Amino acid sequence: MAKDVSSHSDVDRFFADFDLAPVEQVSSRDFYFNSYSHREAYEELLKDEVHQEAYRTAILANKHLFRDRVVLVVECGLGLAPYLVAEAGAKVVLAQEKNLIGRYISRIARLNSHDNIVSVPGDVTDPEFALPYGLTEVDVIVSEPMGYLLLHESRIRDVIVARDRFLKPGGKMFPSRFTMNLCAAAAPQEYSIWMDFWEDVQGFDFSDPCQRLTMGTPLISAASQLGSDKDLSSEDAWQRSQLTSTSAELFVIDLMTAPPDVTTRPEFLCGEFELFPRPESGPDEEDAETEAHWWRADGRPSTDLQHRVDALVVWFDVKFDHAHVPVDYSTGPEAPWTLWQQTILRLPPLSFTGTGAPDCRLDASAMLQPGRTLRGRMALRQASADRRDIDIKLSMEDGRGGSINTYYTLQ
Repeated sequence: MAKDVSSHSDVDRFFADFDLAPVEQVSSRDFYFNSYSHREAYEELLKDEVHQEAYRTAILANKHLFRDRVVLVVECGLGLAPYLVAEAGAKVVLAQEKNLIGRYISRIARLNSHDNIVSVPGDVTDPEFALPYGLTEVDVIVSEPMGYLLLHESRIRDVIVARDRFLKPGGKMFPSRFTMNLCAAAAPQEYSIWMDFWEDVQGFDFSDPCQRLTMGTPLISAASQLGSDKDLSSEDAWQRSQLTSTSAELFVIDLMTAPPDVTTRPEFLCGEFELFPRPESGPDEEDAETEAHWWRADGRPSTDLQHRVDALVVWFDVKFDHAHVPVDYSTGPEAPWTLWQQTILRLPPLSFTGTGAPDCRLDASAMLQPGRTLRGRMALRQASADRRDIDIKLSMEDGRGGSINTYYTLQ
């Protein structure tokens, strides 16, 4: 029979010795502002086969770079990196983690008989932080600092601070470089839904300001989630016929040379781009069935989609340049699915700034005509007050007077 704890004094006594373990004492506010305090964030990352295979290959195919070396794994949490480095034969693996979830590192190391893994609690950016055993430098730094759009809740600053403080001259970094890329995409049905929904919300008109707010909010989505005939749970890459332009590289973050405040300085995270219409060609035989919705019966691209631009698709690539056996992987729309997916920037209607009526609007579907290019500039900035937020500024024109100058915030 359950004990009656209905009285106030009984309730006090019932909870008197009810002490949560340290990790469980982390508040919901901690989880909101730092999802890496939570086991589930690492569980999702550990299930990302593309990401995990890249790290496994980069480390285990280059064992000679780790054997008998001192290796620092920055903000490792419940990631796999310390254990791969231990398997590669490192002399000492310093598994640094500032969140309380790092308390589990030693337990997992013992469970897997890796006595060369040392849990190092603390914030590597704290001036008082020091390596154990009197160590002052390391041979290799391994990290998994990426987030959505690379920078969302990113720990790139932690990695760069660790580089400046502890990496010996000639030391290696895994990974060593990130590139940011983008292309244009057609999403006519979704574009209509994004805009039209707010015009009739249970009989009320919410179009101003909600259409503008919707356009200014980036989507984190796998490309396969655009298109009415696609399974929204699919992890396939984008239909190629939805991508209406070539891709362009925006900027590069080199972890060997970038300054510690690189993520908050838009001059480092800014790039000009030029997007060209994709060549007009029919689908591959293996893609014919899945692309049927987007292609005409004669196998030629549907004209209203071929040149349409409803959104920009942004992604990053990860490079392990310091490996003697180089490894890289992409989170892009034509690469295998990853946890990071892509960031979709929904474009507002274009303002016509050339000769003609000043209130004329250009429909997005008119932007990518044969012989035309989209030229623009994009800058990103990680908000200094809240590392979750990413500010994005986009300026773009199509060479005919159509232009966009807008802002986004990824929260």
